[in-house]
Amino acid sequence: MSTLSYSDEYNAYERFLHCTTIPSVLHAIQSVKISAPLFPLLRRLTVTITRPGGWLDDLLPHIPSCQLQHLSIEYHASRSYPEGLLNLMLHLSERTPSLCRLKLKLYDHSDPVGDAQRIDIFTDSEKQRSLQVLFLDCAYLSPCTFSRIASLPCLRFLTIRLRETTMPELLSNSLSFDFLAKLDLRVTQAKLAISFFRCIGSAIPHVTHISISIDEVLPFDRDLGEISYQIRRLCLPRSFKSLHILFKELAAEDSPPPLVPENPGYGLHMFQPLLDFSLRVLNLSVQLPLFPPTLIYVTQMASAWVNLISIRIDVGSIVPFERHLLVPISKLVPFFQACKHLRQLYIPFRYLISDHLPSSGIQAYALLNLGLGWVTPHSRDAVALGRWLRIVAPGLPEIELVDTNGDTVVCGINELTKLDTIMVDAND
Repeated sequence: MSTLSYSDEYNAYERFLHCTTIPSVLHAIQSVKISAPLFPLLRRLTVTITRPGGWLDDLLPHIPSCQLQHLSIEYHASRSYPEGLLNLMLHLSERTPSLCRLKLKLYDHSDPVGDAQRIDIFTDSEKQRSLQVLFLDCAYLSPCTFSRIASLPCLRFLTIRLRETTMPELLSNSLSFDFLAKLDLRVTQAKLAISFFRCIGSAIPHVTHISISIDEVLPFDRDLGEISYQIRRLCLPRSFKSLHILFKELAAEDSPPPLVPENPGYGLHMFQPLLDFSLRVLNLSVQLPLFPPTLIYVTQMASAWVNLISIRIDVGSIVPFERHLLVPISKLVPFFQACKHLRQLYIPFRYLISDHLPSSGIQAYALLNLGLGWVTPHSRDAVALGRWLRIVAPGLPEIELVDTNGDTVVCGINELTKLDTIMVDAND
């Protein structure tokens, strides 16, 4: 089945649907009985093909491209690409001078034969002077395609999905993204992200945000460390502000991945290469536990990232139970002290709460979201924590804790301080 949808400033979608139900419309087009463009005001076009053939093959050549700004093409097939249709779609994407957003999802479940089946797009990248946003998810891409993408003069936002089959043999240091502002990598393995970074030879000076989604459950800390190193090599400290790394989440029925000697967990030292940067956002979602941080390193991070808005390290439900791995809550104090703009802090450990937490000089007035892992809700520890937060973070409405069952419980700060009063009255 083939579908085509569009919208324009006159919202003529219903007229288009009616038009395509008239059996003679294609005959009229082919007989040149309709001389004017069918949809002269077309701005957005979405094409989804699950089976080649049908009226779409005949209609596409008559779609006017001069005003098209947003184009999405998805092709899903169980066999190789029909060359004629593929060429037609790629031609449509390349003859649109005003195109600013392009999404290409071209799937092919057959095995490639050498480089003959690799898709070659942007053969004339000079015509893509308006393209700002590109989403690319293709099974096989030619080496030249990567070079042309890198040279697109107005490209600011790139989302690219890389499989083992996607990346051809690219030379190290062969790519250069001079104008890119945001990079979203979606890879099947962390090593593919590292390989992609290694193909970039010069600095990507304007990149402010990198997001990496990895379809692995059990990543290695050395891979994450290498990703940090590559970002340090390529990005500029004055520009780069935000890093998100997301690994595949465990399904509810899945068992936690086994901890092996080669990969026992993670330490925040993985981000040591980025201490020269002034990060505003650091979000990491993995499926292995974190090693307790040293106070010295937390102080280094907080002092380096004084403009931090959000730091979130999410390890799902996997937090060590060993008593010697309990973390004093005071180790997080440098974030409260140095990061005046901090709005979200989520680092799940098994915390030790003290009645003598420091409050002098701490003004975490911007903090709105706090998650601290294993602190039993409505316990004396939780009450002591709530009392302290009432002083140092008066704008914080609630806190996320984890109970003995591993379930997240949201506790209001006012609830905890009221509970404190109840406990005092009960002791009297």
